Amino acid sequence: MEYQSEGVDASLVEYEDNRPILDMFLQKPMGLLSLLDEESRFPQATDQTLVDKFEDNLRCKYFWIPKRVELCFGIQHYAGKVMYKVNGFLEKNRDTLPADIVVVLRTSENKLLQQLFSSPLTKTGNLATSRARVTAASRSLPPQLGSGRTKSPKYLLKVDTMEMMRHPDETTNMRRQTVASYFRYSLMDLLSKMVVGQPHFVRCIKPNDDRQALRFCKERVMVQLRYTGILETVNIRRQGYSHRILFEDFVNRYYYLAFRAHQMPETSKENAVAILERAKLEDWVLGKTKVFLRYYHVEQLNLLLREVIARVVVMQAYTKGWLGARRYRKEKEKRNRGAIIIQSAWRGHVARQNLKQIKKERDEAAIRIQSAYRGHRVRRDHRPQRRRCPPEAGGKTTKEEHMRSNSPKSKEAHTDHIHGGNVGPDSRDRQVKDFKRDKGQSRRQCNEALQGDS
Repeated sequence: MEYQSEGVDASLVEYEDNRPILDMFLQKPMGLLSLLDEESRFPQATDQTLVDKFEDNLRCKYFWIPKRVELCFGIQHYAGKVMYKVNGFLEKNRDTLPADIVVVLRTSENKLLQQLFSSPLTKTGNLATSRARVTAASRSLPPQLGSGRTKSPKYLLKVDTMEMMRHPDETTNMRRQTVASYFRYSLMDLLSKMVVGQPHFVRCIKPNDDRQALRFCKERVMVQLRYTGILETVNIRRQGYSHRILFEDFVNRYYYLAFRAHQMPETSKENAVAILERAKLEDWVLGKTKVFLRYYHVEQLNLLLREVIARVVVMQAYTKGWLGARRYRKEKEKRNRGAIIIQSAWRGHVARQNLKQIKKERDEAAIRIQSAYRGHRVRRDHRPQRRRCPPEAGGKTTKEEHMRSNSPKSKEAHTDHIHGGNVGPDSRDRQVKDFKRDKGQSRRQCNEALQGDS
């Protein structure tokens, strides 16, 4: 047992061991299932000879033959006494399948039937899909399935329940295996898996036999609890050490109770003791590699751990809140500074644009004012000079002179003067040159007069 391998004294734990019943069923050659297989091989065997063989060979307090009852025997199981009727035991155990039927099924056109009756079988009666898988499964089984204060019986030594039986191709001398042997190997396979593993069971309890809602039958529930071993399991749990935790797992799980959160202690036996002493627990035991605790120890440790974690969570919440608020303030200040910079740049841009527009409008207004004033001044200063200059030089003419110069007679006279009948080409050119010279002299005189006044 695990207590002995860890060096823990388990003498105080009292429980009812059902190993003798398992021995009575599974041991060879005097076990109940072995005797049933042996009797099934005899052609002249009957159900009565089977009962007689059981009575002669099974010397166990858990087996008895009731009086004045034929073809019947009883077994004291864990849950209570059970009576078995032997009628048809041998025939059902042989489970004989005629050879011609096997051949017909193997030659069937249905591929599924061909595969089912041609595939190898394990000793537990299951189909083996591949040899590699079966070999790997068989190698995983331990050589000894039993453990505890009593030595493992012979039927648990080197059991290869996954060994395959391949049906012959088309022969009738196939190796037959009885129902009892299938059951025996299946039970041995189950025991081997339970020994090497850490099984957890879920017990389903029926509240009543009528399948009615909100109805609880106390008597029926009590019978189920007794037969499923729940009460015995509870007693064993109270007396023994129901929780066996490795030092590494124990320290990693509960080191908050004795060490600081940022310190990761070594997974040693001394640190496990420090945690247990800090939690003020009593009646615990240390093994070679595990801590043995009672059921209430784990509850107390989990309660203390929840309290520590709750305090840590509160501290973390306040710390995270403070850090979050500070981070928010920094982000807010940073955003405000960024907003101020953006606003300042935009306002400066808008102000510069407005200033440029105002300056442009002022310059345009000043130019218009200066232009108007200069025009007014030039016109004012040039008015007397225009009166003195001849009209040809740009001088001012009166209304009467303008009317006379534009009259038809004046135009005809001017035309006759230029285009006279007796005037030659040379004379005409000379007159034009003289006119242009006189006009240029008049303009120069007017300009000199204007410059002298200014």
